[in-house]
Amino acid sequence: MDLVIETPSHKWVVECKASAAPQLTKGNWSAIEDIKPDKSFIIAPVSSTYPIAENVWVTHLLDFLKEIG
Repeated sequence: MDLVIETPSHKWVVECKASAAPQLTKGNWSAIEDIKPDKSFIIAPVSSTYPIAENVWVTHLLDFLKEIG
């Protein structure tokens, strides 16, 4: 993971990808299992946000920034 964001009420992990069709590696999935974030985000040059697994979302940077407020 590229970034872990922790607040008193949330824990998020972020992976940044240059591909418009991003894929996570086995290491990414292991990090998600180990860290146990509330949500995981894959930031990529996509036009809309979509889930790829439970609590794992592919999103554009601007949408991510809106989400985390």
